[in-house]
Amino acid sequence: MNRTPRLVLGGTILLVESAHPTPNAMLHRHKAAINRHKLSRPCQRAIDFGFITPETTITDYGCGYGQDAERLSAMGYPVISRYDPYYFPDSTPLPADAVMLNFVLSVIEDPAEREQVLVAAWNLAQKYLIVGLLSGKAKDAAPRFNDGIITKWNTFEKHYCATSGKAYLQAILGCDLVRLENCIWAIPKVPSKVLTAYNTPPSELQRLLANYKKQRYRLGCQTLLPQGAYMEDYSPSNSNQTYYRLRSPNRDLPGKKGKSFVVHLGTKESPEFKEAAKALQRREQLDLLASRIDYIHQVLKEPTPTATKVTVAPQPGFMAHFSMTQMDLSPPAN
Repeated sequence: MNRTPRLVLGGTILLVESAHPTPNAMLHRHKAAINRHKLSRPCQRAIDFGFITPETTITDYGCGYGQDAERLSAMGYPVISRYDPYYFPDSTPLPADAVMLNFVLSVIEDPAEREQVLVAAWNLAQKYLIVGLLSGKAKDAAPRFNDGIITKWNTFEKHYCATSGKAYLQAILGCDLVRLENCIWAIPKVPSKVLTAYNTPPSELQRLLANYKKQRYRLGCQTLLPQGAYMEDYSPSNSNQTYYRLRSPNRDLPGKKGKSFVVHLGTKESPEFKEAAKALQRREQLDLLASRIDYIHQVLKEPTPTATKVTVAPQPGFMAHFSMTQMDLSPPAN
């Protein structure tokens, strides 16, 4: 029987018996930091889309070697803080207009801490949170751990697709995302109710789950638009008036002569536009509810750690309250 990590505190993992091999006795998150020769993709795309400007104050949360912060500063962008629990442990992350969370969530092996780090970064963001996640398919031969893999460098990786990444972020933050690239989003800071499922008692999670399902049922009984449908504006060449229409990649919109790819709505004052806008809003609400329902189901299926005589001494982690703690490291029941 080989030994592989199961439970995590901070940056250190203790080994327990498992059928899956691991390269070494410890996983170290700091080895996931990349020595970059140019701006990371999340930073570059945030600039390209105008979410970062020379007037935007910036905090790089989980900055690794800190090279994004250095390059942004050299380019004239006001970086007010950078933080990493290993490379910059004495630095304090400060509230800023834009907070960068570049691939940090994908290298945190503990789902509960991953959630806490996301919420901590969200609380620091004043206008936008920029999030980048590792995308693509994990290597089949890599040892599995929690919901990700262990790499040959003894780091953890959690890979997402555009759909799963969006659902994860929406479930916790409860707001809309602006896609900048595959698995890179800008999240405008709006009033929202954050869901910290790992810090919520199971009884309260069950109550929230029932409430979300009721809301989903009520919304599902109303007029909805198919997935993929979107609204766009246009101005005919012979008019200065702005008009609106619905488009869909599939022939599934309700047209006058059956199903259609395009439905014309008229101006903003038209009843067709107002009804279509409400239907799009209901679809977004349904997507959010579905994400939260799935996320709560995922959390409720996981066992709760119990006290034991085994003590884990953590290295610096993102959350200050991850102190020396006793955790249950026994293998799961078959």
